[in-house]
Amino acid sequence: QDPIRFPSMLDNQYIALYEYVTGVDGYRYGGPEGRPTEGAYLRFDELNTEWAVLRRRLKETIDIDVAQFNAKLEQLGVPAITVPGVPERPIP
Repeated sequence: QDPIRFPSMLDNQYIALYEYVTGVDGYRYGGPEGRPTEGAYLRFDELNTEWAVLRRRLKETIDIDVAQFNAKLEQLGVPAITVPGVPERPIP
């Protein structure tokens, strides 16, 4: 039901491209013979361009908005909200 409820997003498009390049059972059986097509390379570049925009927005949100939110919490004397067991990692 997920495909009906939620539109296809960037992750699904990467998966579709991967399956096109390797074949549906490519991970297990080695995929189709030959190199990926020129169109596959072009689509990969397009997806990477879209991801770069989203990644930059995510990084800005974490570096700016979350930092401002945390500063406001500290100013108000409110403890930070943390998720146990989830390490704090910067986005590369």
